[in-house]
Amino acid sequence: NKQMSFGAIVVAVGQEGEPSSAPAIPGVITFSELLRLEQQKANLPKRIAFLLDTPVEYYRTGTLSALAGAVALRQKLASEVYIFAQSLKVDSQGTENLYHKARENGVTFIKFDENPVFANKNGQVQIDVRDALLQDDVTVYCDLLVVEEKMYSSPILASTLEIMTDKSGFYQVVNPHLSTTLSERKGILLAGSCRADVDLARSLLESKEAALRVYELLRQKTIKVSAEVHVDPDKCRACLTCVRVCPHNAIEMEQISGKEIARIYELACEACGVCAALCPAKAIDYNGYSDDQILAQLKVIGVA
Repeated sequence: NKQMSFGAIVVAVGQEGEPSSAPAIPGVITFSELLRLEQQKANLPKRIAFLLDTPVEYYRTGTLSALAGAVALRQKLASEVYIFAQSLKVDSQGTENLYHKARENGVTFIKFDENPVFANKNGQVQIDVRDALLQDDVTVYCDLLVVEEKMYSSPILASTLEIMTDKSGFYQVVNPHLSTTLSERKGILLAGSCRADVDLARSLLESKEAALRVYELLRQKTIKVSAEVHVDPDKCRACLTCVRVCPHNAIEMEQISGKEIARIYELACEACGVCAALCPAKAIDYNGYSDDQILAQLKVIGVA
């Protein structure tokens, strides 16, 4: 394995996709496969349906792809196009205009509450669904059923960079309310669909923010650490508690005078104080934040 050193890393990798809920019958393809057929100028069939929100997950990229694809099929090929959706949302930039454009071009939208039932009849995909608006059973036959792809980020890259992922598999930012580009590790920034299901406009904004933060980081000749942290080698018991709880991967174990103790890398440390608070041996001290100093401050303000 080749090791390389960087002043900063911006993670903006494209996501891998897999069908979110694809019935195992002929005539079912993904958005990516439909795009490849269009690029190859293949003879696409005249009746095509798009399926969204199955199961209940909502993907912005899937909605945008379905709407854009439906409009293109209507305008270029005059295809008969259906979009099946449980809860079609238009919270991405330009999505609402694209939705109205699809309606104006004759795309049929069918809203459902319960998942449709699929079958292959005489080479066509049969879709049986309960129309939530009309409160009536509807059966549609199409030549192709296009299903959206579930998006996720590479777990291998997350493991290599030692950054956290959320329950959906996306790379996790340290605080989404303060910034959507900062990971829990200093110098590693996130942008675009590696951290969430975001549209192109938001991805571009995040890439600009990440580039600005990299510039601010690398233009400095010196970097000030958040706080001076000290590990008492006589108290440290190498229990690894601090290593496990540090959200910034700023602590490692090292051998000093034949004894293994914790070492805190101050450039990676954000001075959050979790390690000092949870150290069972009280071996970690922040300069200016010892127990006696904090108790003295509380006493001054009348709390202790």
